[in-house]
Amino acid sequence: MTAPVEVLDWDSEHFGVRIGRVPSGRLDAQSAGAVLAAAEEAQVACLYLLAAADDQDTVRAAEDAGFRLTDVRLTLDRPASADVLAHPDVRAAVPGDVGALAPIAADAHTDSRFFADPRFDRAAAARLYERWIEASVAGDFADLAFTALADGAPCGYITGRSGDEASIGLLGVGAAARGRGLGPQLVAAFVAAAARAGAERVSVVTQGRNVQAQRLYQRAGFRTARVELWYHRWA
Repeated sequence: MTAPVEVLDWDSEHFGVRIGRVPSGRLDAQSAGAVLAAAEEAQVACLYLLAAADDQDTVRAAEDAGFRLTDVRLTLDRPASADVLAHPDVRAAVPGDVGALAPIAADAHTDSRFFADPRFDRAAAARLYERWIEASVAGDFADLAFTALADGAPCGYITGRSGDEASIGLLGVGAAARGRGLGPQLVAAFVAAAARAGAERVSVVTQGRNVQAQRLYQRAGFRTARVELWYHRWA
């Protein structure tokens, strides 16, 4: 039987408050009471809920229980293809790139729910993405990582995991290098590498508020596969 609340150790350590999630992704009037009781018992300060956008019963129960809508989560996907041509300004990321990439990561993901929720410290939200890119290049959070170069220096990145359905984790380009087509080049490099690693499809998650990212992925052949809603509830 799935526990009503799962405590998230990594998130809790990073933000310095106890954070949990509702693993079932579903609520009704009865289960909402059990979830809130479990969260109180576990001393959870912030509780995440990811609900299907068309699950109106869960949406109503969540709002009645004090959850607040924080983000619209879009999952897009496309077939993997090894036929995408490599670009000379994109190469595999190496640990020595992290010093240049971490400041980009701190600035590139301000459309995320951690920035949208005013209860999360913005500096801590920025550090989350610095840690994420560092761990991804090290191979802990990703097994595919590429960097884009401008004048020979790292100025952007894409990371993610391979598998039957590969998934993009992070994509970012530094402000000074935007407008040069590096985002599409990074996406193409990832799609090709995922296909060579055996993936049949590639998926990516972005925010409903991030129209620029949606257009980038759509131009690269991605189509919307799933719409979900992120809710946060603070004790």
